[in-house]
Amino acid sequence: MIASAILGEIGDIKRFPNVPSLIAYAGLDPTTFESGSSITKHRKLSKKGSKYLRTALWQGTVYSLVHNPNLKAFYDKKLSEGKPKQVALGAVTNKLTRIIYGILRSGQDYQLDFS
Repeated sequence: MIASAILGEIGDIKRFPNVPSLIAYAGLDPTTFESGSSITKHRKLSKKGSKYLRTALWQGTVYSLVHNPNLKAFYDKKLSEGKPKQVALGAVTNKLTRIIYGILRSGQDYQLDFS
């Protein structure tokens, strides 16, 4: 169900020339604050994209922490770096989005590495 929601929201992957454009479409990019010549990035997500895609990716992330040892290890690494749980989940969601983009662009299956 999550996969069909993600695929339905993304549609044709060729609409997105690169991973950052897909991440922005999902609203997973950080917000920016511009004032004069200074530009800073805030820690909050922009949430300007598809809320349905963002929700499906977030749910996929939570599910993958149970079933994908690579993403679980990445999550644990972020926690060990002192990141809050929600920030670590956001990083894993970003990584999952990159994986999905790569799978859809290449047309190859995802190979889970258990080593």
